[in-house]
Amino acid sequence: MTINHTVAPWFVPLVDDPDRPVRVFGMPQAGAGCATFADCAARLSSDVALYGLNLPGRQARFGEPARTDLGLLATDLANDLRGYLDRPYVLVGYCSGAALAYLVAREVHAAGLPLPRALVAISFPGPQFTAMDQDVHVLPSGEFWQKITDSGGFPPQLAAQPEFRDIFEPALRADYELFAGFRYEESARMPLDISVIIGRHDPALQNPIDLVGWSAQTSGTCSVHIVESDHWLLDGAPNIVARIVEDACRIATN
Repeated sequence: MTINHTVAPWFVPLVDDPDRPVRVFGMPQAGAGCATFADCAARLSSDVALYGLNLPGRQARFGEPARTDLGLLATDLANDLRGYLDRPYVLVGYCSGAALAYLVAREVHAAGLPLPRALVAISFPGPQFTAMDQDVHVLPSGEFWQKITDSGGFPPQLAAQPEFRDIFEPALRADYELFAGFRYEESARMPLDISVIIGRHDPALQNPIDLVGWSAQTSGTCSVHIVESDHWLLDGAPNIVARIVEDACRIATN
């Protein structure tokens, strides 16, 4: 199958052969781009093609204005997925990307399109327990960086380097504005499986019961995996994350 785009694609394949039996769509954390999932893509089997979300305002789309309307973005992404639904697929969200993956799944469900066979939520509590900061994106630069590093929203070793701040700050601010628009609305459970992965030392893990909230989103199974790592699981526990994503893909083909 050939997928044609007249503008920059929303999803970029991170493998040489994207026409594999199962597709995975990875949605990165605030401020990040499609390359976030490159290492994970390399750890998956040859049956799985991982696509990274290619948001404007960063990496290959650095010159484009970032998106700040979460509802509209979720709708646009769900519509774009129509071009990929000829085979089973899985959604994976990392940190705030898990909220976006969840909203995209809701949009797909509401539109009557084929649902992902599974949703993998990494480093993020159940959406009904999610309280997004409303004012981080308007803070002065010093306060902005202090806030996001204190909350675990950006690796402190990178935040300490001015050159990285200059590169990442515009996209980070836009994404914090984007996710400030998140509002949980209870709706029917979706017939898909959900896997939740969280680091035992993640400062975002205030209460383990918050993770169980994902079970209220599905009429399928919900599994919670607590691993010996911190918030940054794609770096701290890459093999475990890849294995759980791979397991979700096996479910997708059954």
